[in-house]
Amino acid sequence: MRNRNLLRHLVVWLFFCTCSTSVSAAPGDTLASFTINNLTGDGRTPTSPQGITYYNGYLWVVDFGTDRIYRVYPNTVYDTDGTTVLFNPGDSDLNLPLDDANDPPINSDGNPIARCRVDSNGNNVYCGGGGLTFALNFLWNASPVTDDIIKIDPVDGDNLESENTLATVAFPSPTDLTYDGTHFWIVDWQSNTVNRVLPEDGSVIATLPAPSTLPSYTSNPSVTNARPWGIAWDGQALW
Repeated sequence: MRNRNLLRHLVVWLFFCTCSTSVSAAPGDTLASFTINNLTGDGRTPTSPQGITYYNGYLWVVDFGTDRIYRVYPNTVYDTDGTTVLFNPGDSDLNLPLDDANDPPINSDGNPIARCRVDSNGNNVYCGGGGLTFALNFLWNASPVTDDIIKIDPVDGDNLESENTLATVAFPSPTDLTYDGTHFWIVDWQSNTVNRVLPEDGSVIATLPAPSTLPSYTSNPSVTNARPWGIAWDGQALW
């Protein structure tokens, strides 16, 4: 029961923002919003943002449509003169691929995943999307499409498959994850569970029911199912 009390269900977007001035707002108010503006010149246009995390002064956003992680400026950045604007909120000057080790990626049921499109160079693109968190100096992506948890170097985008203890964790369809300083917490929508996982070896040491009382997909796929998605840790509780 104590573990259950850690779970708080919100049906609102959680947006973390550092501001130099105080803002008067009621709980649930949207303080800011923007469109991701890709400045890299690579021709990619983010269309379907999903996972989001904060690290090193930036927002890092997973886009399902382009299968990339975009580093996004959350606030206006000025030049040293204090007047010239270098970056506006929503600008992105770096994006990283969500590369799967296999081409095509293999689903947990052993079947290859169909490509979602072909890029301008003729390469297959596999759209995994999913949740994102920063922990232990790396970005971590949980994809409900590829069913993989990927460890990514935020500097060069390398998929550190050989150093990823969570690569061996088998979930039907993980949608998001967070880190509480000791454990990863991984949400899986098909099983409707929240799982506490050891980062050292990927062991699942606790499995909790997600907040929804609807049946899970694994128990009855013929009805309306629970679909838990995002998860965050605020230092005391899970949201």
